[in-house]
Amino acid sequence: MSRQTKQLMKENNDLALQLHEGDNRILTDIVVYIRGADISAYRQELVRRDITQMILDGEQRGDTAEDIIGGDYKTFCDNVLMEVPRLTSAEKSISFLGTICAASAVLLTVRLLFALTDTLKENNTWPDIPITTGNIISTFLILCAAILIYNFITKNSFNARFLRSKKIPALCILILVICICTDLFLNTVILTIHAVPLLLTIVALYILYKITDIIN
Repeated sequence: MSRQTKQLMKENNDLALQLHEGDNRILTDIVVYIRGADISAYRQELVRRDITQMILDGEQRGDTAEDIIGGDYKTFCDNVLMEVPRLTSAEKSISFLGTICAASAVLLTVRLLFALTDTLKENNTWPDIPITTGNIISTFLILCAAILIYNFITKNSFNARFLRSKKIPALCILILVICICTDLFLNTVILTIHAVPLLLTIVALYILYKITDIIN
């Protein structure tokens, strides 16, 4: 993200520390919901700052967040977000690309570390890493699941029953089992990549992610 956004985020974090514990928990739910909104990171922080300051001003009058906002936090957030400019199609594409690059870099790094751990023990050389159909499918499933779970959590941040339910943990376990089985049984090698080009690919993905992050 841009330096301006990082600075505003830091200021918001410091401001939130001034809130009472109960109001801070409510603000956390509000911020989680805002993270799923179709607006830029900088505008998310602007909305967060305004809401935090509003709650803080209310506390100084002796009011709580519920007194100020009312009990329906979701409707309150939706009304606020209606006034905020949405991301353009180009901005959405850039943001999505950045998310995919970051997630891919992490998954490839994990896979590279496992491959290096196995082969360096045997012959102390940088290995050729086989990429199987299972690797590709499981990576795709993990990326899709991460996006799906993120959207579930942000959209249901005010639904305590949903967040306390066993649905998300069960979904995570199911996806993990499917990915492990896919890696184990779909082991046809599609291509073989040396560790160095794979490492360079990870670096390139990270750089691309940082570029998209700065743009948005």
